[in-house]
Amino acid sequence: RVRAVVAMDSWLWPMAKEVGAGGPDLKVPVVFLNSDGEFQSAEGRKRQDNLVAGAPEGSFVVAIEGASHNAFSDALLLVPKMLKRVIKTGAGTSRDPQEIMIDVVEQSVKFLEPIVRGK
Repeated sequence: RVRAVVAMDSWLWPMAKEVGAGGPDLKVPVVFLNSDGEFQSAEGRKRQDNLVAGAPEGSFVVAIEGASHNAFSDALLLVPKMLKRVIKTGAGTSRDPQEIMIDVVEQSVKFLEPIVRGK
């Protein structure tokens, strides 16, 4: 059974238009961890806000400073120097990919800890 959702820089456009547009509310808490770049459209951010508004308490949306969409992959942690040579500036990030992953983990723990502990 799903108890919570962590959505990492997710697109909503492939989903039905009613998702996040006043359609069915989520039954579990959700956190949207987004890049702070242009990956998320204004419509997508609005749909995320609508989903959070209709989700259980503890749901939120946060932009990870300096992160690009590619920063949500663990590839930058596994082979950062090689990827930085192939993909300039660590796949579009303006910060060290490891620092970004620390932020992602911290926000995920902030969201999941109360759910796991039953608070």
